[in-house]
Amino acid sequence: MSMSIRSLTGAACALFVLAPLAASAAEPFARVRRYVSSLVVEPRGVRSIGMGSTGAASVFTISSGYVNPAALAWSDAVVLAASRQEYDTGDIDIGLNHTDSRLSGGWALSDDTARDRWRVGGMVGYSREDMNPQVIRTIFLPEGTGETFDIDDYSLLASGAASWTRGPVTIGAGLSVKYLDFTFLDGWALDWGVLTALSFTPGGTLIRPRLGLSVSNLDNGFHGQDVDYELVGETRVGLGLDLASRPVAFAGRAVPVISGSVEYDHVAVSDNEGYWAIGWEVSFVDLLQVRVGLQNDDPDTSAWGLGLGWAFGRLMVRADYAHESWMTFFGEYETNTFGLATGMGF
Repeated sequence: MSMSIRSLTGAACALFVLAPLAASAAEPFARVRRYVSSLVVEPRGVRSIGMGSTGAASVFTISSGYVNPAALAWSDAVVLAASRQEYDTGDIDIGLNHTDSRLSGGWALSDDTARDRWRVGGMVGYSREDMNPQVIRTIFLPEGTGETFDIDDYSLLASGAASWTRGPVTIGAGLSVKYLDFTFLDGWALDWGVLTALSFTPGGTLIRPRLGLSVSNLDNGFHGQDVDYELVGETRVGLGLDLASRPVAFAGRAVPVISGSVEYDHVAVSDNEGYWAIGWEVSFVDLLQVRVGLQNDDPDTSAWGLGLGWAFGRLMVRADYAHESWMTFFGEYETNTFGLATGMGF
């Protein structure tokens, strides 16, 4: 698996929180420039993980708002969601976990019969990464100084988005502002994204192609102790397609008997060559979802997931699970992610 934020989890995150770049040979004692590597920089929803960590073109806001903030403009309910990721770090006795919670919502600004329809959406979130037991490491810089730290990071996030719809075309844009607190430094970063979807319903079926672009972790870097730090950034171009059968009456609701989605992301990462990811999801009567995902990292990263949820009138409840595994220099690693969400439609 390539050395991105996604790959620097497990032991890589624990042992090498800073991935050093070579200092100039002409200036061996110049300021050292390093990438800050921490999963807290990139929290992901359970649905996204089960689909190979795709989401640049996703309009499923419970899981995709962190990948592309423009997805929030498709939200039509107020949802409170939380998830927890637990890491199996192979042969190294280190426990790492990541929790995140978020409150999102969307509101229509115009009538559904209007020629031009506008919506806005927003989200606030909190993420935390901890190691158990706490491990303190010393990393020596080229000039011989040292840094000690433990893994105890958190982030705060606020996102906003807006969308415009005319006929079958919907276009949305979003922005996220993040405050990141690492053990040894803190600072701000920005994400932005755009997303468009075309919705067609021939014979009552749904055909919805999607296209998205997102750019994460825009900032000028953090500075401290004669070291310049940069966040690992990602630029994602995503493609997606939703298909759903004609709705039928089931348990008092009009739902498709079967529906499905496929998503593809091409990811350019600031500290390596990037990768692509693809994911599939099949849903039965909008109740049970089965997901599979794959990345082309070397070797491939595989993921799968399950989702179960239902809406009772205006109340929605759901639970999701995702499993992810990959190989690194240190061995095989796995994550298990559990998510719960409840929401109120309006």
